[in-house]
Amino acid sequence: MKKFLAILLAMLLALSVAGMALAQTDTRSLEDNEALTLGYNDDAWIYHTGANSIWNEKTGDIYLQSDGTTILDVDALGVSVTGTLSSSGAFTAASLVVGSTGISAAEIGVLDGVTAGTVTATKAVVVDANKDIGDFRNLDAVNIDAGASGAAGTVDVFPTTASKGKVSITAADSAGDTTTTIVNASQAGARTYTIPDAGASASFVMTAGAQTIAGAKTFSSAVLTGANNGTAETGTTAAEYGDGYRHITVLTVNTTLPAIAGGADLAVGKLLYALPAGAVVVHSSHMDLAITQTQGNITADTPDGGLGTTIASGVVNVLSGTAAFENILTGQAFNDCNGTAEDKAAIPTGGTSLVIESGGDHTIYFNVADGWAASGDAAATLTGTVVIEWTHLGS
Repeated sequence: MKKFLAILLAMLLALSVAGMALAQTDTRSLEDNEALTLGYNDDAWIYHTGANSIWNEKTGDIYLQSDGTTILDVDALGVSVTGTLSSSGAFTAASLVVGSTGISAAEIGVLDGVTAGTVTATKAVVVDANKDIGDFRNLDAVNIDAGASGAAGTVDVFPTTASKGKVSITAADSAGDTTTTIVNASQAGARTYTIPDAGASASFVMTAGAQTIAGAKTFSSAVLTGANNGTAETGTTAAEYGDGYRHITVLTVNTTLPAIAGGADLAVGKLLYALPAGAVVVHSSHMDLAITQTQGNITADTPDGGLGTTIASGVVNVLSGTAAFENILTGQAFNDCNGTAEDKAAIPTGGTSLVIESGGDHTIYFNVADGWAASGDAAATLTGTVVIEWTHLGS
């Protein structure tokens, strides 16, 4: 402000005060606090306090003009400058108004201390000369494009602790202008999908459906199939392996046999599995099952048990009288009915595969017959596994 007043005082050399012209060579001296008044009603005072020079305008603004054009306008509200304001020193202000936009000290402060190319907390983000920026912590966006047409891009994901390794998502050139989309199916809860170590530059199958697999593939477990499967019955669960045509069905059995009256010959059966509709060929089977009494009456019984397509019934103590009672696995003599498993694998009765036409019985029963001890058992349990090797030939 002292510089400003010095300029104003210099301009007064050309003023006429009280009708008296002041030449450039004239000087007038006033003591401190003695005022030079201007205007008809002494509207403006200029004086020196001993420490400061003061221009006091009582009725209006203070204007600084050049050739009739106002370049500086001072009033009680502030200073207005027309043109460019230059300063060789620090410029201090609570806020700035550029056009109609006010900018506060806090807003300008986000630029102070910024390093181009590096994210700094609470500061503006400025890219470097290569248009690069780094060190974001969390970044949310609706859409993110990595790279551009003709310029490859990648998305790199680093581990949380170790300094080695990363997952890089890149795009290969395509024959057409296409988009590859990765979409998850609807899920009932959180899921984690682990990509196995498939070896150098190896591919692996991720989804069901038509696949072209080049080269030999090694699976650490059997391949499950979801096509042309049968139905596990109550008390039995099934795991299906194969390609939709050639099947290995593993049945886990935990069920109850029909009531055994006891004191007489009797054959009963329990439905385990129903093969799918259409022509089916049963190649072999394996049974590892145990019968466990629940009432203490048939503990020592050694019944004849096997697998067939027809449920066993009647007053018989062996299954061999009706071929379909044991046409998948010939009846085996169980050691007891106290939980000792009978383990047997075989091809169907007769030593050849069992062909089941579309109209034939597609049911698989565990059948058992014996001359049961007195009082029998109302709910003997059947537990273990049954494995069926079969082929679906179509409807």
